[in-house]
Amino acid sequence: MRYNNDSGNDDVGCINMGKELHIAPMLDVSTREFRQLMRILSKRSIIWTEMVVDETLAFCEDPDHHLGLDEETGPLICQLGGNHATWSGAAVRLICERYSQYTELNFNMDCPSQRVSGQRQFGAVLMKQVDTAIHVLQEMKTQAASCCFSEGSTGKTNGRIIISVKTRIGIDDWDDWDFLVSFISRLTHVCQRFYMHGRKCLLQGLNPAQNRSVPPLNYPWVYRLCHLFPHCDFYLNGGIHTLRDAKCIAYGTALPVSPPLSSLSSPSLLIPSPHPSSAHGDNDTNRSTCRSWNRDRMEEHQVPCQVCQTSNGSCTAPPLEAPGNLRGVMMGRAAMDDPAQFWDVDRYMFGDDKNPCRNRHQVLELYCTYLERTYPRRCCDTDSRLTTRIPAPKIPLSPNQYCDICKPIYYRYDKAPTEEEEQGSNDAIHMASNKGAIILYKEDGVKISSRVMDRSLKPILGMFYNLPGAKVFRRRCHELSRDLRVRNCGPGCVLRMALASSISPHILHQDFVPTIQKESSSAATMPSLLQGDDSNDADSSFLSHVMEIPPVCC
Repeated sequence: MRYNNDSGNDDVGCINMGKELHIAPMLDVSTREFRQLMRILSKRSIIWTEMVVDETLAFCEDPDHHLGLDEETGPLICQLGGNHATWSGAAVRLICERYSQYTELNFNMDCPSQRVSGQRQFGAVLMKQVDTAIHVLQEMKTQAASCCFSEGSTGKTNGRIIISVKTRIGIDDWDDWDFLVSFISRLTHVCQRFYMHGRKCLLQGLNPAQNRSVPPLNYPWVYRLCHLFPHCDFYLNGGIHTLRDAKCIAYGTALPVSPPLSSLSSPSLLIPSPHPSSAHGDNDTNRSTCRSWNRDRMEEHQVPCQVCQTSNGSCTAPPLEAPGNLRGVMMGRAAMDDPAQFWDVDRYMFGDDKNPCRNRHQVLELYCTYLERTYPRRCCDTDSRLTTRIPAPKIPLSPNQYCDICKPIYYRYDKAPTEEEEQGSNDAIHMASNKGAIILYKEDGVKISSRVMDRSLKPILGMFYNLPGAKVFRRRCHELSRDLRVRNCGPGCVLRMALASSISPHILHQDFVPTIQKESSSAATMPSLLQGDDSNDADSSFLSHVMEIPPVCC
């Protein structure tokens, strides 16, 4: 990424290359495995780590466990949580000195969970303790400024890493416009980059999942902040489920783009292309102005919003013309529920000539290779060490050394099989994946932990969202990951077995549908911005149940 600071403000990393798409930090979701999958899908999106507590980094003996990077990382942001200035400063210095690939450090003032904002007194509760937040941010900024990077480093502004804040538009009863303006105004003395979750949070009475859906969204307040603080950068987060909605918000509806899904369900709310060549005509263009938010008609969009017509009163209107300092948008749960839609990010959002992958087979083949490199097979060794985390024990294996279960999986990769051999291999895969086998390592015990299996398989559970075989695939992943006869073959082998026994080759090799084409063909049935928040709750709750890890987005 090229950072160009044209504003004269040393702390504002203005990007002279259009808008940005960020993948939100999600606790127990934004793991290294998840980040690797998202990087396979998109080289240009900006991916966040899950929140790391400052105390953990300040006293941790193995920071690689929390901050370790893979070979191909791309633009990354590390999110820190805490309320202790000294510990936060120490965490910043550690990251600056040892992990220069991080382009930015973000301070969490957004997470409303009882464990964070209640017991530990950081996260969203700091919106009520602004003096503490300013003290921590000032120390983070001081430590970042004191760490200089070599001339070859990328992603830094004037040799310094960027310090930003992720927060909300209100908390509990502190939710009026005057409070929000005062809150941001005080923080601008130490920070000029804000990721705004466009809804308030309630620390009592709502859990983290409910705080992502019950309080109404209020996008216009974020747009107004952009105009009120032109020297600051803002990013909008919350309730964005599709790339089309993300682009409408980031660039505004005055661009020559097709109508968003959210507008097509109600003819009176259409947002057509404003260009003369638009097939909708002048009347629809006038309706576009009514649906979109702009400063001259802001009184039409008040929460509860009668124009957007959402169930909880949210106002999710995209701007007619996006403010120049609305630098981008952030998507979180959409990346967990339906990661495959991000295959089109580089071309659709950033205008690249092509995307990294064309179909799910290419994506999952790269991901399987990553898993096999990160967590090698343990089915054919006699080493007693366990694979519980990254880095896994390095145990040499001969190239053709396989057990009875993984041999039919990997045999096809050693040489080009004949048609008869291919059919026989497929039959063996189905037999192994469905029945398992008694193999030698039963004497040595299971050497790959269930946590490794969960971390490896959870990111891809939504890869076949809304496609035939999706539920069977998720069930097979769960069953095979818990099968002690199979686990030592590694998560890469388990994923290949699950695919072979649940997904048809036609679906696996079928090219992705471009975002523009998908909008026009399935606009009536796909989730949209106007439907409000968390339209995929039923499916995402199944994903968390099947892997026994609750998703908590901060």
